[in-house]
Amino acid sequence: YAKLDDLKALEKAELQKEKGQSIRRFEATPIQLDRSLYQTIFSEEALDQVILEISKEAFFCIDLETTSLDPYKAEIVGLALCWAPQKAIYIPLAHAYLGVPQQLPADLVWQKLKPLLISQQIGKIGQNIKFEMKIFEVQKIDVDHWIGDTMLMAYLLESDRDHYDLNQLSKDYLDYKDGLSFKQVVGKSDFSFVEVEQATAYSAEDADLTFRLYQYFLAKLKADPALDRLYTEIELPLSKVLAKMELSGVCLDVTLLQQQQQSIQEEIQKIQQQIYALASCEFNLDSPIAVGQILYEKLKLKPAKKKSQSTKFEFLDAISDQHPIVKLILDYRHVAKLKNTYLDALPKLINPKTQRVHTSFKQTGTVTGRLSSSDPNLQNIPTKTQQGKQIREAFIAKEGYVLISADYSQVELRLLAHFAKAKQMINAFKHGADIHKQTASDMFHVPIDQVSADQRRQAKAINFGLMYGMGATKLGHTLGIPTNQAKSMIDLYFKKYQEVQNFVQNAVEEVRIKHYSSTLMGRKRYLADIDSSHDRDKSQAERLALNTPIQGTAADILKLAMVQLDALLEEKFPKTHILLTVHDELLLEVPKEDAQAVGDLVKMVMENAYPLDLPLDVEVGVGANWADIH
Repeated sequence: YAKLDDLKALEKAELQKEKGQSIRRFEATPIQLDRSLYQTIFSEEALDQVILEISKEAFFCIDLETTSLDPYKAEIVGLALCWAPQKAIYIPLAHAYLGVPQQLPADLVWQKLKPLLISQQIGKIGQNIKFEMKIFEVQKIDVDHWIGDTMLMAYLLESDRDHYDLNQLSKDYLDYKDGLSFKQVVGKSDFSFVEVEQATAYSAEDADLTFRLYQYFLAKLKADPALDRLYTEIELPLSKVLAKMELSGVCLDVTLLQQQQQSIQEEIQKIQQQIYALASCEFNLDSPIAVGQILYEKLKLKPAKKKSQSTKFEFLDAISDQHPIVKLILDYRHVAKLKNTYLDALPKLINPKTQRVHTSFKQTGTVTGRLSSSDPNLQNIPTKTQQGKQIREAFIAKEGYVLISADYSQVELRLLAHFAKAKQMINAFKHGADIHKQTASDMFHVPIDQVSADQRRQAKAINFGLMYGMGATKLGHTLGIPTNQAKSMIDLYFKKYQEVQNFVQNAVEEVRIKHYSSTLMGRKRYLADIDSSHDRDKSQAERLALNTPIQGTAADILKLAMVQLDALLEEKFPKTHILLTVHDELLLEVPKEDAQAVGDLVKMVMENAYPLDLPLDVEVGVGANWADIH
């Protein structure tokens, strides 16, 4: 959050927080708009005049209006262009209501606009340009030299916002509260039925607001060179890579999914019967209230937390040793969720035109910089359960192709070693040692070849746990040991790895001073709760202060690798496509004959994406389906 220079400002911020208001870090630049100044283009002469004016500018905004958000279904109804504040127009192309005015032929419009669209001297800007990129690609309209995306710019400046839609950004940064909403204008129909006059007011206003926001955000980014580099070198070019990935989609074996659907339904019924037998009655397993009554009232189980009979995962997991029914309930939820989320849903999501499933990748979905996936979410398919592995078997390569997976190995632990300048850990990674065995050897003073499986398990829990601010209580629960014993282990760890302890302390202190944590590349996460008077909020902020630089840098490195890799694949292996990214992994579809060469290229690019004090390691696998690779 904004740096609070005095006690009065701090008190004001805390008051705003208690009231649920967001604390603004940037002052708004109020604007006024006059929609009556926006023009609708119906003639070639008017279009030629607009093109002449835009050709003199350094950049302009494009805003498409379509019949659908699905690029394979969408038709372009019209477009708005803006090249200066209040200088915005709307070109109707395919409005279809009764009495619509004569519109210019779409082919003519695109032919006349082509010199502007492909110009390397005139930049193009927009709000969520990934959408425009996909529409243009499917419609085979060439557009080049995208330089601005106001959604991504806002995200880099304030990654913890709840909303990045144009109207909300305009309210917060331009103090403009009268923006027309899509629902207001379109209702329950599609854009082709919107009257041209109303379409002009809405679309031209959007283009005008986007233009002004771009100018506003550009000044803020230029004032922070690290954020500006993140924007120009990673986030902006990455939007093009993601657009290509979303259009590519992934191939599914529908027959296999249907077989798995039947199999998992039988498993669900089996687990249900076991639960009912233990409860001596049938009840609604999907009802938290019913589950709570069985566990806490009928079976008299002791809640994990006083006065809380919650049935959330963490609470049930904590009492799973009290009665076998608890683990069965968790198993039921796991398999039922897989069935509902993937086995039932995926076949229905196959695009009829491409016969593939197309997910959406969101660049603004997490405060750490990690990408998220939705519609469907393909990042949450479990990797360690048998059911999750079976679902991955249904993700296949098309005929003549194979899938390649490239996964960063222990990237966050390597980054911890880099940030802490931990010499022993760095040397272990440089020599390819088993880092958890090495840690156990150092901690328990035993030769590395004599480290027991239990000692390695304990060292692994500490190595990963400390990156997430794990305390003695949580570590004790994870390892099944008393809290005081877990505390002794953490003390022993820090004694052996003093550099890591220094990093932990310095990371928290730095956030107390700056009120934000940052990655190696300068991505910021604001942590106002570091000064909270509430111990729980403060402790959480301290954990995030430690983890954010590590997790955020891992995300930045993967994104940078994706941008670099896409450029090389386009040049050397144009038939190869990046399909998915899941946490630290990339999944590609590659012609069989290119598999070895592409695998080598992917490994080289990912391992050298960003220089560290120790090597990055990437594991590459090839298979006919996603499960085979792992």
